[in-house]
Formats: sequence, C-alpha cells, structure tokens
Amino acid sequence: MNDITTIDPIASLDLGSIFDASLDSIEYAPDFVTPPAGDYILKATKLEAEEYDAKEKDEAGNLTGRVNKGKRLRLTLAIVSTLQLADAKEQPVPDGSMLSITYQLTSDGLSFFKTFARDALGVADLEGATLGAIKTALLDKEFNARVSIRKSPKKDAAGQVVVGEFYENASVRPMVAKS
Repeated sequence: MNDITTIDPIASLDLGSIFDASLDSIEYAPDFVTPPAGDYILKATKLEAEEYDAKEKDEAGNLTGRVNKGKRLRLTLAIVSTLQLADAKEQPVPDGSMLSITYQLTSDGLSFFKTFARDALGVADLEGATLGAIKTALLDKEFNARVSIRKSPKKDAAGQVVVGEFYENASVRPMVAKS
C-alpha cells in the first residue's frame, strides 16, 4: 500500500490507485469554530479580499429581497492556545482550531481593520503602510487577544425573528501590552 503523498496525481491517471493509498501522512484539517469567550494566543494565517452576496435592507432595516455584491477582507486566525476562558464551565477548543473575522471594504471597515492590525502587530501606528505590507507583517504573527461572543437573533426570509434561534459572532480584540 502506498502512502497518498507518494502518488503524483498528475502523472498517474489511474485514479483507482488513490483508493488503495494510506492517508497516514495527511494531517486532519482544523475545525472552524466559534470559541468560547476568553483570552487566547492567536496567529493570523490568511488575509484575503473577497466578494459576497449582501442582502439589501431598506431604511427601516428590513430585507428588500434584493442582493448586491459586497466586498470585504477575511482574516483567518488559528488558536495557538487558550489562556483563560471567561466562564470556567466552558471547555476550551482544541489548539489549531480556526476562526475568521471580516471587515467591510469601506472607510469604516478598513478603520476597524487598521486598529486591529496595529494592536496585533504591537506598533504605535501604521503610517505609510500599504495593505499588502500589513498583510505580510500579520501572517504567522502570534498575539494575545480577547474573544467575546455576541448573540444575534436569527431572522427568517421575511425578516421576522425566529424565536429561540441565534447567530453567534466572535469579536476579536488584540490585547495591547501595557507599558
């Protein structure tokens, strides 16, 4: 039996051999999670710009049924370790678990991202830094952060609150070292 990493899928068109290969050398993929509120050591692993379908709302905040293309940054973070949970009854998630946070590609969204990046990098300011330079500095950077959880009620397609159902959104704030 071959190990799957020894099979060159492009050179070998015998796709049937894939099912005879061992997956022993392949690591399990980390889970994407909403971690419990608490203090963590995190590491930035990816920063991407993406388009997504944004549900349009009217002035009163009701869904109109129309969808527009939105643009945002998606920052993927790995949990290096759990320092302390806000609720001792909660169980920590496994080290290596992932979460992502997004920032709208608007002046407000980029302002929030800039503050996050400054604090995660532990610098006084990001004057003159391009988004590309900030991305390079952030990737694989470990930093202490506080994660808080915000629960929002789920709404159905008509915009009505679904009783007893909630979305959980993690908010991540780098903890700036005090001097």
